[in-house]
Amino acid sequence: MTKKNWVNYKTIKASVTIEQILRHYGVWDNLKPSGRSMIGCCPIHQGTNPRQFSVNPEKNIFNCFGDCQGGGNIIDLVAKMEKCDTKEAAKKIQNWFLGPAHNSPIQKTRDPGNAATKKDTQLVREKKEPPAPDPPQDAPVNPPLTFRLQTVPEHQFFVDRCFNQETVNHFGLGFCARGMMADRVAIPIENVSGELVAYCGRGVTPDQIESEKYKLPPGFNKSLVVYNLSRQPPGIKTLVVVESFLSVFRLYQAGINQVVAYMGSSMSDKQEDLITDFLGSAGQVILLLDADEAGNKGSDNCLARLSSKLFVKNLDISPLAKKPHLAGEEDLKKLFAPYI
Repeated sequence: MTKKNWVNYKTIKASVTIEQILRHYGVWDNLKPSGRSMIGCCPIHQGTNPRQFSVNPEKNIFNCFGDCQGGGNIIDLVAKMEKCDTKEAAKKIQNWFLGPAHNSPIQKTRDPGNAATKKDTQLVREKKEPPAPDPPQDAPVNPPLTFRLQTVPEHQFFVDRCFNQETVNHFGLGFCARGMMADRVAIPIENVSGELVAYCGRGVTPDQIESEKYKLPPGFNKSLVVYNLSRQPPGIKTLVVVESFLSVFRLYQAGINQVVAYMGSSMSDKQEDLITDFLGSAGQVILLLDADEAGNKGSDNCLARLSSKLFVKNLDISPLAKKPHLAGEEDLKKLFAPYI
């Protein structure tokens, strides 16, 4: 590799602000201040909701609470805008703002997926993923719904994924035939007080899964909710944290009831507060995230947030499956036997 092809990620993230990036795209002047954040329409998916796109200039990060359902740092933003990988995005930022004088070899950090980082730890990993920004202060607070969907609790989706009827009934799952969630499995979502605040429509056909696997209603802010926290009895001191609804269902069916999900690849400030407030200072969190790049980043994010407040243990799902919901129930029971 020649020197001109080197990309110094550390220098780029330390030297270039998200304001500079957004001004480059002509977006910054369209954003409005909201507390510590700047909000507006999402330039990535060309959204029209003026409160879906949130930027935290202090942390140099962004998040889209709409169709993108995610965020990240300046490199992630350019990668999404340019529809390229992160290395190419970093090279573009370097060329736009820093010039060739800043080109230098990449600073090596420990691979977050290697065996050394899978051990028990209360330490933050060497490579930290920036946390998701706070939702805008005037963002919707997910008011309780005034209706319940009419669903059918039998569908081939549950059979194919080996979810039994008791699990389906426990979580109130069902197939919806009409309305916004038509032809999808409807998953009720409750806030910490047990109030129904939304339904998520899980795709069941290949076309649905390819285009929009999880469909959330407009205006719902998932970063304000920890899924299944409302079902946890007061006084417990251990929570298992996973990424997805299906992982919650699989662990519950394996007899691991104290499991919650943050419904994405990174934990928000509000979700962090909900978990730490619920457990108290003597609590512990067991992470069981997907064995992929997003899961590795999620582990970094959760460790950075929680390890200074709670005991955090990071378990590796990869010997069993790529994702917790794909693992066998007996294998999951053995994995958690020493802890729960």
